[in-house]
Amino acid sequence: MPGASTHTLKHPERCYSVSVDGDAVATACGDGVVRVYAAGSGECTHTLRGHTQAVVSVSLRGQLLLLQRSF
Repeated sequence: MPGASTHTLKHPERCYSVSVDGDAVATACGDGVVRVYAAGSGECTHTLRGHTQAVVSVSLRGQLLLLQRSF
């Protein structure tokens, strides 16, 4: 069914931003972690750690991932 949810992407804290490009979904969260998921399966394929504060914006364009953290 078009527009129906097929997967729930769980996060330990608030998710501030979501970006979709092709079969990839990137999320930016309050725990300072950016996660990249396979859209078809909902599987987390990459976990990007190292931010000491919340990541509030993410933009996924092909192989380029742009991030912004809070100030």
